[in-house]
Amino acid sequence: MKFFWLMLTLGVFATLAGCAGREKAPDFAQDYIAALQQFPAVPPADPEAAVARFVSVFTHLTDDDVGERARRAYAETLFFNDTLHSATDRDTLVAYLEATGNAVDSIEVDLLSWTLDGGDLYVRWGMRTRFTVTRRAIDSYTVGMTHLRFNEAGDIVLHQDFWDSTQGFYQHLPIVGGMVRWIRGRL
Repeated sequence: MKFFWLMLTLGVFATLAGCAGREKAPDFAQDYIAALQQFPAVPPADPEAAVARFVSVFTHLTDDDVGERARRAYAETLFFNDTLHSATDRDTLVAYLEATGNAVDSIEVDLLSWTLDGGDLYVRWGMRTRFTVTRRAIDSYTVGMTHLRFNEAGDIVLHQDFWDSTQGFYQHLPIVGGMVRWIRGRL
């Protein structure tokens, strides 16, 4: 239930913030393209360690030390988008990860594969999330991919997720879930 209210509150806040301070809604695709220009591709010195550090942040998202692990993995200035939230600084990202960890019952991330293409690291993962919505326990499993870039110090400066958030989250919400399933059935 607390996960539902957190996501609803974040959605309402994002909508109100978008209406109050912007002439148009954010364009996350354009933000990602701009971030590709802002943060050049620097290959991590130890790709396996970089992948392990990234996965460790999200595998134990409900642990009390998630903020500390995120601070060790991410640069102070960054681009982060997981299709549900976007951040451009580490403090905002840490607050989001801590709030998400507090709102779910558990999250497990399985590393499926990774590849390094120049300085771009792509991580394919499976994520099992357990959360409660209107007193109903939800077990969700999704597969996704994350595009990562690092700075010279080895910190993550670009994190763009590619996954189906309707399958992993929205289809499980009351009212919204029914609409999502109906639309998907019509496509």
